[in-house]
Amino acid sequence: SSSAAADRSTCTVDVAAAATEMTSTAAATDTHCYTSPFLPQQQEDNDTSSNNDNDNDNDKPPPSVQSALIILNSPMQTSSRIFQHLWNRSSYRICADGGANRLYDATTVGSRRDGTSSSTGNSNGVGSGTKYIPDLIKGDLDSLRPEVSSYYESLGTTIERDPCQDTNDLDKALQSVVLYRDGDGNVLDSSRGRRESKSKSRRDESSALPAVMNVYVYGAFGGRFDQEMASIQALYRWADEFSHGLTLYSDETCSFLLPAGVRNEIRLPAIPERSADCTQYGEGCTCGLIP
Repeated sequence: SSSAAADRSTCTVDVAAAATEMTSTAAATDTHCYTSPFLPQQQEDNDTSSNNDNDNDNDKPPPSVQSALIILNSPMQTSSRIFQHLWNRSSYRICADGGANRLYDATTVGSRRDGTSSSTGNSNGVGSGTKYIPDLIKGDLDSLRPEVSSYYESLGTTIERDPCQDTNDLDKALQSVVLYRDGDGNVLDSSRGRRESKSKSRRDESSALPAVMNVYVYGAFGGRFDQEMASIQALYRWADEFSHGLTLYSDETCSFLLPAGVRNEIRLPAIPERSADCTQYGEGCTCGLIP
């Protein structure tokens, strides 16, 4: 069963636990809440100071809940406000192999392979390429173009080759997110403007690291079908690791996995389907449930 209630900015859907997941007399005592990163009120609540140059710093989550963004090797729009918003909200950004090519082509002026120029920073575009430097490029690197590798490496991006063929590039990127969340590996020190290995002092402070890490995967739909299926598989494979905090995105849709046996609450931005307000964007109130 489901019910929906909306105020001026938020649409909330309560999804009761499926009867097949419960005994006939049991009731869902636990609640799992999925909260869209595009909720206007959440953007206000998450207004925190930042030392980087990105616009819309108020899109960032509070220190207690960090977010990571993974960019896949799928077509990327140069005017994507979805991508721009997810980038600004994230504290750790990874390109999965050829995803670095997509980022480079969409954000670096003059880099478009079709001979046209990419966005130069207007309000509806993703802006200057120097604002969009990933922390890490990871994968088997069979798709990463040499000029893209050289460009990002010169700007401090870590490039890590993982030749294992038993995992796909998304799984490799998610492994790095786990290391980042747990205080291992390399991390961007934004206060110093450079990347450095996490020191012992950082590890000593691991108890203060956030227990929650939301992961946004951009480019999960619209490319090769086998890669789309791999992205959906990742929702299941990594559900426990990220407490169902993994969301797949494209500019047209998104997908996330709801845990079984609990009451699920889904909070989405209340955007009218035919809204004339072009400043509103996000999932909207239409939510399809696949049992």
